[in-house]
Amino acid sequence: MFKKDVRVAERILDKIWRADIEKINNHLPKEFKTLRELLESKTPMVETRSGSHIIFSREELE
Repeated sequence: MFKKDVRVAERILDKIWRADIEKINNHLPKEFKTLRELLESKTPMVETRSGSHIIFSREELE
């Protein structure tokens, strides 16, 4: 019985940790763009995992 309780607790903790890691990584880009791709785009930006955007200054990229 004790081993079963431990396994259940481990699964619950695993789900909590995975959710926390996803939240921590929300600021990271969904996909990476090369410098060339950023410079060729009208507005140099990347979308984050949370759906927001990181907009780059063209002057800083050049």
